[in-house]
Amino acid sequence: MKKVCYILILIILFSSVHVSSRPSQELFLTYGIYYGQATDIKMRNRNWSQFDLMILHPGIPQTDYKNLDDPAFLIMMQTMRDAGVEIYLYQDIGCEKDSGGLYYSQTEREDWIKFKKREINLFMRYADGIFFDCIGPAYGGHTYSEQFGRDVQELVDHAHYSGGKVIVSNLWMLMDWVESGNLDLIPYEAEYVLLEGAWSMTPHQYSDDWDPLSAIFFARSNNLKILGLDFGEEEDRERFMYCYCASRVFGFSGFYYAEDLYEPVNELDVPFLGAPLGDYVPENGSYTREFRKGTVYVNFQAHKGWIEGEAAAEEASASAILVLAGILLGLYQVRKAEKATKDHT
Repeated sequence: MKKVCYILILIILFSSVHVSSRPSQELFLTYGIYYGQATDIKMRNRNWSQFDLMILHPGIPQTDYKNLDDPAFLIMMQTMRDAGVEIYLYQDIGCEKDSGGLYYSQTEREDWIKFKKREINLFMRYADGIFFDCIGPAYGGHTYSEQFGRDVQELVDHAHYSGGKVIVSNLWMLMDWVESGNLDLIPYEAEYVLLEGAWSMTPHQYSDDWDPLSAIFFARSNNLKILGLDFGEEEDRERFMYCYCASRVFGFSGFYYAEDLYEPVNELDVPFLGAPLGDYVPENGSYTREFRKGTVYVNFQAHKGWIEGEAAAEEASASAILVLAGILLGLYQVRKAEKATKDHT
């Protein structure tokens, strides 16, 4: 039994080194979003080093942003930062859902701007950047004037003056300004733009009713870096690979896949592809793109994505190691239970 235990430890250590020693994804970011609290036990003892950045919710104005007063939440943030993760804090811009806050549609714009700048000043004491949610000409029944877009850019500038970076959401909403010809309202100086539901709108609905490619082409033509956000169950590997491969083929800057943003973040087992060797190529109804360690394929009609080459072989090897570790762990637990029963009798 001791021998099994030693072998199990060696396998787990080897697989951990294999995963954690992977080099950077050549400017492709793996990120996460979590709007819950630090009390969830599933958020403990996580391998945060697999993430490049994390979007967290500070709490709402009505409760004085209680997460920022929670020692456990602050420790969690520091643990992430120690692992090399950049922290972004959520800010409600156009959603108008944060209780206790000021809403643009119900407030003098000068007062609203001052309030949001005070929030940014507070958040930047704890974070590396701000996540601006619900940016666009309309959201939740509210229609915003062109001045709203200019005021958002002022907030983006303020975050930069405060030493922070900015992610804006959502590219789908920004496209409404594009279609109306108001390109000057797009916050071009933001570091990233979030494309929510790029390929999968819900865990059970693909984004076939939308046109992601038009949004992607617009973003690329205006040098906007896209962070893709797709929804699916963690065990739905087929949906995960479709969303991941589509994101890589079309040059997204980052990727996250989750069932619910209030649930503990998924640990994303993404293959290491290295740098892209060229742009995407249409091929027999699919799209392909060559990377240094493999070729990525995506078929939109079949909702399939797959990888061929060295990266695929490495992923299979890592999966086999974890399966073997699971088998040995099961054997160890069985033998331990048998010994306990024998000693008891």
